[in-house]
Amino acid sequence: MQAAKGVAAGLVALVACPCHLVFTLPLLLALTGGTAFGAWLLANQRFLWLVLTVIFLGSLLLAFYWLMQIQPADDCDECTVPVKEASNV
Repeated sequence: MQAAKGVAAGLVALVACPCHLVFTLPLLLALTGGTAFGAWLLANQRFLWLVLTVIFLGSLLLAFYWLMQIQPADDCDECTVPVKEASNV
């Protein structure tokens, strides 16, 4: 479950990344053009950049935190390397 949460947080970070906002903000404005929401987005672009930057940093930290908590199974017999004992000849 931690891996799924980490991947989801990573995807949110990818979408909210400020360097991608150069492409996604005009697309979002084009899709919402002619609506009150589109006018609000156009008037509050600095606020949108700030909010998405905070979301990006938070989701990136969460992704690293959740993905670093994943521990390999210690009781996995299939994961161990078999040790060949030396034979006395």
